[in-house]
Amino acid sequence: MSVDRRQMLGLAAAAALMPRSAAAQRSVPLVAAMIGARPPPDASGVDWSEAVRVGLAGQGFVDGSNVRCEFRFTAGEPSLTALYAEEVVALRPDVILTGTTENAVAVHRLTRTIPLVFVAVALPIEAGLVAGYARPGGNATGVSHLEPSVGGKLVELLMEVAPRTRNIVYLTNPDTAPAEMLAPATAAAQSYSVTITAIDVRSIEAVAPAIAEIASWEGPGIVLPGNNWVHNNAALFVAAINAHRIPAVYPSHRMVEAGGLLGIGVEIEEMFRIGGDYVGRILEGADPAIIPVRAAPFSTMVNLRTAEQLGINVPLTVIVSASRFVE
Repeated sequence: MSVDRRQMLGLAAAAALMPRSAAAQRSVPLVAAMIGARPPPDASGVDWSEAVRVGLAGQGFVDGSNVRCEFRFTAGEPSLTALYAEEVVALRPDVILTGTTENAVAVHRLTRTIPLVFVAVALPIEAGLVAGYARPGGNATGVSHLEPSVGGKLVELLMEVAPRTRNIVYLTNPDTAPAEMLAPATAAAQSYSVTITAIDVRSIEAVAPAIAEIASWEGPGIVLPGNNWVHNNAALFVAAINAHRIPAVYPSHRMVEAGGLLGIGVEIEEMFRIGGDYVGRILEGADPAIIPVRAAPFSTMVNLRTAEQLGINVPLTVIVSASRFVE
């Protein structure tokens, strides 16, 4: 008998209360993943689900053999978050893996019993997912990719490569980006005696006009805080910013590879690989309550080709500190 999506959603609440023995009756364990990117390959050509499978394989689990994986992709769309959260909980999997803070919080609201591994979550304590980094204390653990101090580092990096900047714009979608990065960014801007202004863009259509307006300001520069909505529209942001020759610092290596000037980021594939590794450990019997939350390491990437096109001489201090380059 088939079950349509509406019936599945109707079962979600009841499924969250089912005993764990229901999942134990499966011939192989089930992993349900809810990732904030587009279905693979996404706009950057990456298959995040494959990184999860690689992590699982490191623990001896092969999708389609001794484990079954179900993936949902929300593409950074808030309308899909609640929908797919109910779907993955209704599947009553052995472990749920999520990518992005919004997805993790949505799932965590629906179940405190199914183990949850989160990836690319900003501030998991503040989000209510864990009690602490060393000892999460509940059903959730994973990889955190964002420290508020990164907001200040983005500004510092911008001022290093573009010291004539006089007006910094903190360009963000407040519906998807964590607000905690703005205070450190503001403090850093003040230390350079430059103005910083937060400009909100809540739709794709608003991006190009906002950047065109910024270009008319005296000595403009842009910093973008990390969030999935920005990443999923990387090409749009990079093209519009470069078209107006505005120096900008981006929140990921992927955006620098797409043509952005420079950025501070993490290896997103590595985060999802670690997530898959954590899922495998839980399937082996590990308790998420005592698996420490890992912090993703940050590094700087510089696009020397874009710097040349924009007429920017990247200082030696930035070159030395960077770990990756586009030439």
